[in-house]
Amino acid sequence: MKKLIVVFVLLLSVQAAYANKFYEAVMIYSETSFISDEKKTAFTPLRVAVFQDLAIPWNTKTVGGIDLGLLSTKVDTVYGFQVAMYAAAVERLIGLQFVLGLAISTNLTGIQFGGAAYSFTEVNGLQISLAYSGAEGGFNGLQIAPLGASFAEDTSYGLQIAGVAGYADGLTGIQISGILGGGNVKGLAVSPIRIMGDGKSKHLSGGGINLSVFNYGVRNDDKYSFAGLMLSGFNIGNVDITGIQVGIFNSASEVKGVQVGLINYASSLSGLQIGAINIASNAPVLVLPVINFGF
Repeated sequence: MKKLIVVFVLLLSVQAAYANKFYEAVMIYSETSFISDEKKTAFTPLRVAVFQDLAIPWNTKTVGGIDLGLLSTKVDTVYGFQVAMYAAAVERLIGLQFVLGLAISTNLTGIQFGGAAYSFTEVNGLQISLAYSGAEGGFNGLQIAPLGASFAEDTSYGLQIAGVAGYADGLTGIQISGILGGGNVKGLAVSPIRIMGDGKSKHLSGGGINLSVFNYGVRNDDKYSFAGLMLSGFNIGNVDITGIQVGIFNSASEVKGVQVGLINYASSLSGLQIGAINIASNAPVLVLPVINFGF
């Protein structure tokens, strides 16, 4: 068991360190330019870049066709395909961005694929990377990182899959994570360990079906609430539940519905508790075996 805990901590530490370094690389690459914007005026169907915006044609602002980076490429707008070996950055892309290394966009409609992929605003379509997928403006469609982490900071709709860790601040759809899932999901959330909310989220509610082995809820001064079915081995945290909470140990701030477990605790209960030990601060009897109730 100790070895498993050590491996788990190491995996999360490596993932967090990688995500931080990746974001730093994205910022540095996006802010670097060799040719001023005033000199970029041309439209071309084909552009070939050696490194960033050092390319032929040299003054291209918009590519309507193929933007090819022998090493890396950077251009304002692409309608079509952007392909590079090391890195690619684009302000606006409608089509496909394919990079073996860093794939960076400000606004993307279509498909973004990279060893690591990042969008400063929203992604409409498919964002897939081997190690890290990030969308500051959220995503509408699919976000996948089979070997690493998926991150969506704003409102998102669709499917998020992460091999290690997935986070979504306001996802309506499905979130599946190999080890750790977090954020606020309305739909289906599946992960061995789940953290609901983050204490400072823009979206302070989740709902649907939550499946995990260990579930921890965080709320700030504004209450975090969950409506639906919460099924976990251990449900812990200051969360308001409307629906059903099932686990070996269940703990919630306010419950409107049913808690089923070996041990159940609620600061405020409007409904039933079923288990070996049932504790409700506002119940007629504070602690009861088998069943307890509150109004």
